[in-house]
Amino acid sequence: MKKVLRHFLDIRFVLCFGASWIICHGWSFAAVIFGGLFKINWLTILGSTWVAILMMPNGFGIIIPLPLAIFFQESLFPKSSGLKEDLKEMFENKKKEREIRKILRLERKQNKLKDKE
Repeated sequence: MKKVLRHFLDIRFVLCFGASWIICHGWSFAAVIFGGLFKINWLTILGSTWVAILMMPNGFGIIIPLPLAIFFQESLFPKSSGLKEDLKEMFENKKKEREIRKILRLERKQNKLKDKE
């Protein structure tokens, strides 16, 4: 987890995430501004609707920019990045931990059944 967090706090990733966020969501803020400035109602409504969706507490606004930022970082800084490998390693470790917990739960259930007999 610390390896992945180190990548996310790297200035290169922060720049890539900022660029991907502007690509994915910046248009909506620009639409609100320019729609209000030039009295284009449909543009203001479209932009403000998307901004309202982004402000919802479900984290929807990060689903697309995060993978795009990872792609940008891998493309722009190939030598300094190992984020994909570290993410794969982290997910594999979590998968192994889940399997171990599942096995331990099954063993506990079997022990309880044996104790009842």
